[in-house]
Amino acid sequence: MKKRKEFLIKILLVVIIANVVVLASMIFFYSMIKKTNQDIFDLETELLSWRKIQTESSLINDNLDETAKERYKINTYLVKGDKVGVANFIENLENIGKVSGVVVDVSGLFLKDSGEKNTEKIIEVGSMGLNLKITGEWEKVIHFLKLLEVAPYKITFEKVYFEKNSAKDSIDWDGSFNINVVKLSE
Repeated sequence: MKKRKEFLIKILLVVIIANVVVLASMIFFYSMIKKTNQDIFDLETELLSWRKIQTESSLINDNLDETAKERYKINTYLVKGDKVGVANFIENLENIGKVSGVVVDVSGLFLKDSGEKNTEKIIEVGSMGLNLKITGEWEKVIHFLKLLEVAPYKITFEKVYFEKNSAKDSIDWDGSFNINVVKLSE
């Protein structure tokens, strides 16, 4: 009987040890599976985030491509802040004068900066004041003003003054006015 008791105790110990080993193995594999699941979840989250960024980037690029013409057109409406941009604007005024048949003389140019800034490229927006003198027939003077008014620039008329040329039998009118134009600063 004693042998049988010892045998049963040995079997019980082996079963207990086997159960402990099986339990430890289950805990180990459970933790490995849990860690693997967490890694997979993290990778899925990262993949979804990357896909979202790619989609948004694609939409932004598509919008940039679609608006390229409009952005170019808007940029042409602003007088560039450098000397070339100002000179081109004055040249455009003289060309408008030629088209309408009046003589244009720019008698003063005043550059004014404002505190407004475009945060994308830190571009300062200001204005440019011009004193203009024109000479021509009344219809041509009015035509010049109409062309100037519809020119693709943000132009504000400050002062306008017209008088008929005092020379005998003259059909010309002399005009002087001040305008402000939106410009980008240097």
